[in-house]
Amino acid sequence: MQMRTTEHIALGVQDIDEAANYYVEVFGFKETGRKDDYVELTSGVLKLYITQDDGYTPTFNVDVRSIAEAEAHIVANGGEVYMRHSEEVFVKDKYGHCFCLSKES
Repeated sequence: MQMRTTEHIALGVQDIDEAANYYVEVFGFKETGRKDDYVELTSGVLKLYITQDDGYTPTFNVDVRSIAEAEAHIVANGGEVYMRHSEEVFVKDKYGHCFCLSKES
């Protein structure tokens, strides 16, 4: 099973705009993208996505060849699926840490 972590991390917050301003002003991130449901911030190689919090963050991104195969592998090894969104599957490892499985490009 080949999986590759990326430099993308999602952080959930209650107020997206306030948090984005905080990370720009305090940590020096640059805003590099914005949609209705998230703000993309960049610092070095790290991309930080500020999203509405549902209690499942921080979420680390993992690119995989087959989402279904990776999902089955994680579940078979003590993990669980907690959400499906568009073309991504969100899982928790056996320790409760959250990962987003994305199809590698």
